[in-house]
Amino acid sequence: MWPGVNCVFCLPKRLMKQLFLLLTFLNLLSACKQPDAIPESRHSYLVKHSWDYTSMSVNGSPQTLSPCLVDDIWTFGSTGSVLLNFGDLRCSFSQPQNVSGTFSLSPDQNTLYITHSGSTFTYSVNNIDEYTLDVSEAIGLDTTRYILNAR
Repeated sequence: MWPGVNCVFCLPKRLMKQLFLLLTFLNLLSACKQPDAIPESRHSYLVKHSWDYTSMSVNGSPQTLSPCLVDDIWTFGSTGSVLLNFGDLRCSFSQPQNVSGTFSLSPDQNTLYITHSGSTFTYSVNNIDEYTLDVSEAIGLDTTRYILNAR
């Protein structure tokens, strides 16, 4: 054996120590990678904009949007408030200009609940992203799908 040489790897002890420190440092460095970006929640997309109708279908069949729906605007507040502005053209004479209420999303963010005027309306969330709010509502045997766009 030579003095200062580790027989296991046949490298000088000093070089072995430096190599060990370098490998330890590289291992720690690789463990500190940046975490993946957290995607925005459906809630954050929902409150980012006001929304207006762009299309509607019943049981998968496209429907012509009534003019009284085209001017409606849904606005969701970050604290759970919702304002439904029914625009100048209302679908019934008794419909007010605006209705305020509350909204919530289910924990899995796949169901949207809107409560106003003493009733709760339940929508299945098909998609909510930066520009599209796509929800469906079961009414009797029919399923109505509404697609709204960010304003």
